[in-house]
Amino acid sequence: MSGNIRSKTQEGNIKYALLTEEYYEGALNLLELNFFTRETTSVACGLSEDEESRNDLRRLCLEIAKNGNSVIAIDTQENKIAGVSINQIHEKGNSFYEQFSKTCKKNSSRNYLKCMLEIDNLIDFFEKYNCTCYMELLFLTTHPDYQGKNIATKLTEYTIYIAEQLKHRRIVKQASHTEGSLDPIPSALIAILTSKISQKLVKKCSLEVVSRIPYEDIKFNGKSLYELLGNKEGEIITGCKNL
Repeated sequence: MSGNIRSKTQEGNIKYALLTEEYYEGALNLLELNFFTRETTSVACGLSEDEESRNDLRRLCLEIAKNGNSVIAIDTQENKIAGVSINQIHEKGNSFYEQFSKTCKKNSSRNYLKCMLEIDNLIDFFEKYNCTCYMELLFLTTHPDYQGKNIATKLTEYTIYIAEQLKHRRIVKQASHTEGSLDPIPSALIAILTSKISQKLVKKCSLEVVSRIPYEDIKFNGKSLYELLGNKEGEIITGCKNL
């Protein structure tokens, strides 16, 4: 089964494809380079200063990548990963974050997952979309050498496309443990957007904003995200797409 998502996957030198085993290590390295050390909640939780916690998150991403729903952007001239979107499917009655957090070795990674879980739990997406399954665009990053080239937007668009194809029972994913599985079937896509840059995806990808949480209201070990980021004002937005 081809790793191409659809016929038009090439944008100049950049090809968009499903994340497969040959690119796992490169994708994880990019996430560690540009997400776990720079993203808003990663910095607040101390991931940028704690290698063991970052290793916990690498394990998390690897487990998710094996399900075959994640997307990469590849510079075909340089054979280099230009961006990655790690996408997790959530099923009703199965709290993936809660289960995985029990395997984390450090408080920083556990706190990060706790924050994600608390934001997810603000809204019952299963009830909102009358579904038993939805997809979450969990981690999204672009290599510093490729920023400003609309790669994050394209990765998000292809993630939405994958979710739509899964809903309509068309095989597009490449799970490493099973070939062509059609289940589970998502009815919605959600994305927790933590910075002003990522929040531009709401308009670009026609996402519905279902929650806004000021940095002051998000706590880590008694301190707000606002304080941990040096009194930086902002909010975390949850964007959704009904499939």
